[in-house]
Formats: sequence, structure tokens, C-alpha cells
Amino acid sequence: MGNTLTFSSHSKKKPQVSNKIDFYKLLTSSATCDELMSCSFGSWCRDHRFICGFSDQADYTSNRQPLLQLNGSLNKPDTMEGRFFRCGFKIRNELMIFEKEALRCLTVQLPRETTPEMTAYFHRHRPRRRRRSIRTARVVAYHDGTIIVQLNSDRHPPFTKFFIINLEQQKCCGQFILYNSLRRWYEVYISPSSTHIVLRPDVRYQFQANINYHIQVIKSYTSMPPVIISKMAVLLPHHSFTYNKQLGDEDIIAAGNRSIKIYKTSDWSVTSQYILPISDATIQQIRSSPTGDYLAVRYTFPANGYCYNHILILHYPDFSEIMHVDIRGTYWPVSELINVQVFPRFSLSESCFAVIKQRNYGRKVFIYKLPTELRSLQDLCRRAILHLVTPRDISKLPLPSTVQKYLSEHPT
Repeated sequence: MGNTLTFSSHSKKKPQVSNKIDFYKLLTSSATCDELMSCSFGSWCRDHRFICGFSDQADYTSNRQPLLQLNGSLNKPDTMEGRFFRCGFKIRNELMIFEKEALRCLTVQLPRETTPEMTAYFHRHRPRRRRRSIRTARVVAYHDGTIIVQLNSDRHPPFTKFFIINLEQQKCCGQFILYNSLRRWYEVYISPSSTHIVLRPDVRYQFQANINYHIQVIKSYTSMPPVIISKMAVLLPHHSFTYNKQLGDEDIIAAGNRSIKIYKTSDWSVTSQYILPISDATIQQIRSSPTGDYLAVRYTFPANGYCYNHILILHYPDFSEIMHVDIRGTYWPVSELINVQVFPRFSLSESCFAVIKQRNYGRKVFIYKLPTELRSLQDLCRRAILHLVTPRDISKLPLPSTVQKYLSEHPT
């Protein structure tokens, strides 16, 4: 069993650091599972997330509840890796994408693709008056510079288009169309190498998840490898999912009730499983670290008439328990000002992780140290550089392009 961290472990005042070097010294001198520091949520958003090595472009303050349009499932997973996008059409086939933390606005030309079924449906349901069609677009998934945009149109209600867009090249790499989608929004999961995509309808009621939707058109427009698209098994309507980089692209981790299972997305057969040794526990969220060494599991545990939230850190692939963190009092699944779905959050170097807790005097973010995986001296140097240098500044280092690529891709 791993260490259990409760309220009593925070009685002593933790040292406060003001720069990355001081925090790195504190990190190297601390033991595994120690609480490194704590700060208010406002300080975390302003500067402490950069000081502690969480210098990614995750958005911690957006309210995701209105974006789900009240049709979300019980578990609202973070399929965007913490990022926040807005999109809309500038002209008919030109999509504008705005990313909040990166402060950039991109325009992408979308190809026009149709199917015989879409044409036949439009001829049968042609409106009497000629009017402009209403289209709604939303970014439903992000991974490694690739986003997936879902497009719904009132001209073809049973059909939904998905576009695969590369943000670095600002090009549409591919698209696919779903039939009998009934204008639903979808949860989309992208594999580590962006070659496999898993879909699940994001619905309000469980019986609506078992709809019979079909994948019709899958096309690639650039040198992008063929994409394999799978539909979520109907037996997993409210499970939490995550891809693991060590596991690969053909398998996905699903967590629900007390069990964590690994499924093959080709036929949805179970390859291995792990059961939480806690009675009456219900897993609500699961997240994998950047290199896949750790899994963060959030589960609820009823006690004394209340339902408490706990964070369990597991080592992959042996599923050994490293530590427990008690986060009772934190409001889930979403807040008006805080996007708590990004917590627990792993640092880029996987040296520590952050959780958010509710206190009588406000919300605070706590940082804990993770065990160090000793692979090679090259990997330890990579972790130290990722902790002290932001991803935006990696290209400015006097290093060869291959080394910069090694630092930015989080290889295992």
C-alpha cells in the first residue's frame, strides 16, 4: 500500500519558493510522496504553476458547463488535455480557431465532402424557403498539436462531420462522417501517435447512449497515416477512459465502479484488469502521465453520511499503489470559475503532481513529489530541462533539432 495523505499532514507550514531553481532544489532534497508546497488558486494561475514545472498551456479558469449545452454524461472527461478552444466560421468553408492560453487565432480551409445519403436526405427535406443553414462547430479533442472539430448542421441533422486539423501546419489532415448521430456532441479520444480514434456519444441519459450510429467516410488529405476509428462499446456508457503511451495505440484504459480494465479497441476484449481494494468505491476520473509511468485515479468513498473524494496514484504497468491523497471538500465535477477536471495534474517532467482542495478560507493547490524512474542519464537530463525550461523556450536552446524534438515529445 502507498502512503495516505490526510489533513493532519498539512499542519506544518510549507516553505514558499519564488523561482524555479529554488523549487528544483526543494524537489531534489525531498523524499517521495512529500508535500512540496501549497498556494492559493489565484497564485497558482498567476505564477506558481510555472515555478513548479507545470508550464503547459492548460486552462484552469474556464467554465465548461455551458459549452456542454446540458447534454453531458455523468463523468465529464477532459479530452482536451486541459486546453481551451473556441471556433467559428469566418466564411462558408474557412474555420477560425482561437486558443485561450496560447493567445493565437488560426484559420483553416475545410474541404467540402458529402455522401449519397446526405444528398438524398437534402432532396427529401428541402426547405420551402431559401435560407442560410445554421452550423455549430466545437473542438472535441486535442492531442500533440492535433485537434478534432465536430460540425453539426441543420441542413443534414442525422449527419455529423469531424475534421482532423493540424495546428502547426494549419491544415485539415482528414475527416470522417457519422450517420444517425441525432445532432449529439461526442467524446473523442486520440491515441498517443494519433492513429486511432475512439468515439462515444456525450448524452444525458444512459439509455440514449446505445444509439446505432455509423461511420461512413474516412479520408486523409495529407501525408497523415490512415486513421482507425472505433466506436465505444455500449457496455461502457459512463466509464472514464485514458490512453497510455506505454500501452500503445491499440489499447485503451477504462475505469468504472471499482475496476480498471485494459481493452483492445478492435474488438473490445479485456486484456488485463485491476480492482481497487476499497469497498463501496466508485471511480470518477482517470488520467495518465505524459510518459505513461503513472495513473491518477479519482474515486468517491462514502463515510459518515458523506461522499469524499480521494486521489490514488498507481504505477504502470504493475498497478502498484504509490500514494493516496484526501481531497474532501473539493466541488466536482465542475465549478463556475475553476476547471477542476484538469486536476490532478502531472508536471511535464513527471517529478510531481498537483491537486486542488477546498478550505474554509478558499481553494488551495497542493504539490506532491512522485518517485523518480531511473532509466538513463539522458532521461534524467530531459526531466531536469523540462522542469526548468518552458516548452515555448525549448526551440531557443542551443541544441540540435533532434535533441529539441526528444525534449518536446516526452518519449518513454
